[in-house]
Amino acid sequence: MANLPQRALQYAPLRAHRKEIRLFRLKSRDSQPTRRSPRYSSDLKVFGELIHVSLGDPVSYTAVSYACGAGGDTKPIGVGLAVLYISANLEGALRQFEDEQHDLLLWADQVCINQQDEMEKTGQVQLMKAIFSEADHVIAWLGPAADRSDLVINLFRSIGSGVDEEEGWKVDALDRKSFSSIINNTFADVLPDIANNKSLEAISSAFDQFCKRSYWRRLWVIQECAVARKLDFMCGSSHLSSYKLRYALDAITRIIYFLEDL
Repeated sequence: MANLPQRALQYAPLRAHRKEIRLFRLKSRDSQPTRRSPRYSSDLKVFGELIHVSLGDPVSYTAVSYACGAGGDTKPIGVGLAVLYISANLEGALRQFEDEQHDLLLWADQVCINQQDEMEKTGQVQLMKAIFSEADHVIAWLGPAADRSDLVINLFRSIGSGVDEEEGWKVDALDRKSFSSIINNTFADVLPDIANNKSLEAISSAFDQFCKRSYWRRLWVIQECAVARKLDFMCGSSHLSSYKLRYALDAITRIIYFLEDL
């Protein structure tokens, strides 16, 4: 049977006086209707539905921080029985977030805000800080794996794992004793790589490309990440918690300062 044409998504209005937002219930892979129903086109890879909630309601959801991506490429997703076109980068993120068995409640502006309604967009932008601060989890989507991004993520994770999340660093500045401790403990797993010139060049190149990703050029990053209760960076299938990234960068910076003062 041929695939039937799909209608464009028609958003139900939000009640501004109740500080309503929409959440996207991302369907699990087990419940994906692909190849099961003639109502859906074969080019749809993501399916879900929108629900309305008010800020402050006891609802657990994840907010997605991301960059639209270059080139203006779009991909369709299924929302109920309708279709919505979103950036290819966000569509890729949603595909990566899919759980095998459980639906996920997400907030992502391109899906949850009617982009054709300027009044709604203005009102929702004013709620952005609350949306991200009330989310149980914020995922900063950096894009698909590329340019050896997994190497960078794994390096930061390894270094950041050497510091206790609650205690952090116990000293403000390194001396010879604390420097030796960091090298022997925090950097123990990565020493073979950074001591090898070829490996170090690969890490340097990968890190350079990692820092050039469009996500880091977004002004909204500061607010979205600063107010998050729990923040994870995600690049492809690789995860990195914010505290491990913070401590890894702190450790590297402290070592650089210590060596410069010798």
